Amino acid sequence: MILRSLKLKNFGRFSDKNYDFRRGMNLVIGPNEAGKSTMMASIPAILFGMRDKKRYLPWGRSQCCDAALLFESQNGNVRIERDILSDYVKLVQSDDMYQEQYRFSGVVSQESHTVESQEYGQTLRQLLGLNDETLFSASLFVGQGDFPTDSGDFERYLRTLLSGFTRCDSEMVLASLHDDYAAITSEDPWQQLTTSPRELEAITESLADLDQKQQHNQDVLLQLELVRQQITALENELEHDRKEHSQGIEYIDWVQQLWADQEDTPSTESDEPSSFLNDECQQLERQLTEAGLPLEIPESLPRLLTEADDVRHGMIALQSEMIPLRDRLQKVIVPDWKRPVLLSAAMLCVVVVTHFFADELFYPLTAVMTVLFIVSWSVYRLHYTKKKAIQDELKQKMATIEQRREQEQLHLAALDDEFEQLGISTSAVELVRMQKMFDTHQETLQRLNEIRRQLSAEESTPVEHGEPVEQPVAQEPSNRHLRPEELPTAVEKLEDLMSSIHQRDTLLLGLVRQEAVLLGRLADSEEEGRTRRQLEQRAEELEEHKQVLRCAVDVLTASLDEFRHSSLQRFELEITTYLRKATLGKYVGVKIEDGFRIRLKSKNGQWVALEQLSRGTIDAACMAIRLALSRFLSPTEHLPFFLDDALVNLDSDRLQEMVAALERLSSDHQIIMFSHDERLHKIAGRRRWHVISLGSHRPRTTIKNKEGAEDGGQLSFL
Repeated sequence: MILRSLKLKNFGRFSDKNYDFRRGMNLVIGPNEAGKSTMMASIPAILFGMRDKKRYLPWGRSQCCDAALLFESQNGNVRIERDILSDYVKLVQSDDMYQEQYRFSGVVSQESHTVESQEYGQTLRQLLGLNDETLFSASLFVGQGDFPTDSGDFERYLRTLLSGFTRCDSEMVLASLHDDYAAITSEDPWQQLTTSPRELEAITESLADLDQKQQHNQDVLLQLELVRQQITALENELEHDRKEHSQGIEYIDWVQQLWADQEDTPSTESDEPSSFLNDECQQLERQLTEAGLPLEIPESLPRLLTEADDVRHGMIALQSEMIPLRDRLQKVIVPDWKRPVLLSAAMLCVVVVTHFFADELFYPLTAVMTVLFIVSWSVYRLHYTKKKAIQDELKQKMATIEQRREQEQLHLAALDDEFEQLGISTSAVELVRMQKMFDTHQETLQRLNEIRRQLSAEESTPVEHGEPVEQPVAQEPSNRHLRPEELPTAVEKLEDLMSSIHQRDTLLLGLVRQEAVLLGRLADSEEEGRTRRQLEQRAEELEEHKQVLRCAVDVLTASLDEFRHSSLQRFELEITTYLRKATLGKYVGVKIEDGFRIRLKSKNGQWVALEQLSRGTIDAACMAIRLALSRFLSPTEHLPFFLDDALVNLDSDRLQEMVAALERLSSDHQIIMFSHDERLHKIAGRRRWHVISLGSHRPRTTIKNKEGAEDGGQLSFL
């Protein structure tokens, strides 16, 4: 395929120009700023469009900016026209007799992904073998300074062409993937290297520490339950013993009263009951003082203690409800969107690599990857919706419990204000202790109040002089009751029982304090739960990222290996074909080694390293690689080859060698050079190239011998 003509209308400095090209060697000559680069840039602009549409719009003009290309091949002609500003494209394919076979028209820009853009891209791929601007420029365009100057530059040049086609380097991408993987984990499944722990290991270690703390919290919960069972059992025992003690005291009082009535002693009738009540009152007051309760109990204190205890138990119950919900929420992990995105990127990478290096597998692999893409995103959406619904339900329940907990805290704060007004400490431990003591000694308080009322009544009741006092009728104690000589033993037993009650009161107070301490330890479990959820979510993200990176590394490594073992050999054969022509058979083979080092095989069978070759041979090898790349990408067509001042820095000898090599290669490819070098202008005149002059150069009417008359080459010297 050759470029037959180029038409530019209001494109840069070209108002309305039409340029014809021929097979073989073509030279566009002109000084700097004559429009050579503009003409060269118009070719990919017509084929693929431009992002900066106003770059080549003439100043001060509002006309349209149009350009057109005409390609000629063995199968017919292809004309492509484009309005640069609107991206309206018209493509017409015709046969050798200019009979139209196919027509396309529509708006096609670089950013669009419409059906028209896909149809146009497929048409370009069928005609040219490629439909990507960057790939087109990387394979068919050679600019000034694109040829390497030494073996190191040549290796980098070859790596760029074969690994990334000027956009990136697959080896660099692979190294970057390895670095990203090493930043996540110290595991190295490819090189088995030992490195320091990374973020994933640090998170795993932190989760292990939290597991230990969680186990410790479970032990604390078990210990708290045991303490509460002990408190309940001890309270029941104390309640029973206090009741027995109270009944014992009442019984002894009653028996003493009976024996006193039996003796019928006046002094004892008036003095002993009062003395006995005073002694009992002092004993009860001493008992309350030892228990830590005030002698004067405010009327609101029982209610406040009961409400405070109910609030504390309510908050503990809410905490018990919150723990299983939090555990369930920790286990419900919403799938992260990064995993399917990275998997999609890996599949896209596989498709792109296949497109470049195994074109025959591109369409079936694209179909498979499309199905995998749809399936992966469908599965992700299904799992995401299900997990998100469960997570939202759990969060709603936890929010309801948290709201109830806040209400209980507000209630507890109000109770603390009332306690402070009564001059009582708001410490949870002291309130629990006071509540336990109050419940334990409630009967003692009631008995004390009764004794005080009796004493008060006796003091307030006057005895009139001379008025006879009715003597109670003495009852005869039965044999079932204690005798006077047995009363001291019974009193001693009651005192022992009271001492036992005091000891168990002290033990109960210690258990209540231990319960408060255990509750304080469990208060940090909520913060640890939040930290654990964050760490688990981050660990899952890192694990997914690690798996995706590992998959990408494996896929890219396999693709590179496949390219080196199959596609690279085909590429070496293509390079060899052009290298033989460029060097007149002096070198008959090419080997691309690891690291993209090049060795050439001379005609006597010796392999020569690149650094041992002359500059002319290196330049010829560069040109052979470029042309081989175009044949590798478009095996059915010999595409035109464009050079923009690529030879301007060569000395005379190297220029002659490169020109000779290009002329030999032009038998297969149309060569179009853009230059201001007068040396090329003279060579073109002597060798009968087709020359297009821009600017101040006078046109040289030269005709290529394949298309012109026999005297065409002589007319250029007139």
